[in-house]
Amino acid sequence: MANRRMFSKRITESGRFLKMPPSSQALYFQLGMNADDDGVVEAFKVMKLTNSNEDDLKVLVSKNFIKILNEDLVAFVMDWSEHNLIRADRKIDSIYKELLLQIVPEIEVLEAKPRADTKKLTGGQQMDVQCPHRLGKDRLGKDRLIGTPLFEEIFKFWNEQKIITHNVLTDKMKTKIKSALKDYSLGDIKIAITKYKQVLTGDQYFWSYKWTLPDFLSRGLTKFLDTPIDGFKQSNGFEKEKKKKVYYNGNPVVEKNGKKYVIIDGEWKEFCGEEKDLITKFE
Repeated sequence: MANRRMFSKRITESGRFLKMPPSSQALYFQLGMNADDDGVVEAFKVMKLTNSNEDDLKVLVSKNFIKILNEDLVAFVMDWSEHNLIRADRKIDSIYKELLLQIVPEIEVLEAKPRADTKKLTGGQQMDVQCPHRLGKDRLGKDRLIGTPLFEEIFKFWNEQKIITHNVLTDKMKTKIKSALKDYSLGDIKIAITKYKQVLTGDQYFWSYKWTLPDFLSRGLTKFLDTPIDGFKQSNGFEKEKKKKVYYNGNPVVEKNGKKYVIIDGEWKEFCGEEKDLITKFE
C-alpha cells in the first residue's frame, strides 16, 4: 500500500505560502500528492492532468517550494521531509534518486530498509503484523525541535555570517526565532540569512543596512525571502551608499530621541561611556 501524503501547516499556512496565487497553491498540493517517497514528482505530467500552467510552477520555484531537476520538469518538493516522515521499511526509492542527489546534494535521503513488521513462523511462513497509523515518536520528536536545538542552530548560523555577532542567545532572540518558525522553515530562515549576507558584502548590491538577529527576523526575513537576489542590484536605479556607523566596544550604537543606545546581544542599553571611546566607521 502506498504511503499516505501529508502536509505540514507550518508550510501551508505560512505567510510565504499564502501570499502566492491560489492556482500556485493548488499546484503545490497536487505535486505533493503525486510525489514519490523521496519527494520527487514529474511536474509536467501533473500540470497536464490539472490544467495548470508554467507560470504557477515558476512561482513555486521562485519561492523555493520546488526545485526543478531537469529539462523534463522533474521536480523536488523542497520541504518534503517537513511534510512527510516515512518509515524506512515502507519506503520505495525514487527512480530519480541519483538525479536528486546530483542536483540537490545537501539533502539527506532516507535509506530504504527491509520491512520490520513481518516475523517468520515455522515452516517458512510469515506473519504480517500491521501497526495502526498514529502520531508516533518520530513526529512528536520533530515537533519538539521548535525549541533549544533550533534556537541554537539559527543563532550559530547567524553568527557564522559575521554580520553583527552576538555573544549570548537571549530570551528575546528565542522569542523572535520561535515566531519566525511559525511561518517559515529552518531552511527558509537560513536561505534568507545567506541572501542578506551576500547582499551586504557584494558591491553590486545597494543594500547596506545591518540588522541584529532579532531585527532581521522581524523586519528582514520576509523581504529577503520574497525578493529575488537581482532585486537588490544597483542596476535597478539604486546606489549603494556608505553610511556612517558608530560602535562602542564592537557593539553598534544608535541615537534615538536625543539619547545614544548600545545594542548588545539584541538588547538596547543606554550609553553611559565617554564620547572619546566611540568609533565611527563608514560602511
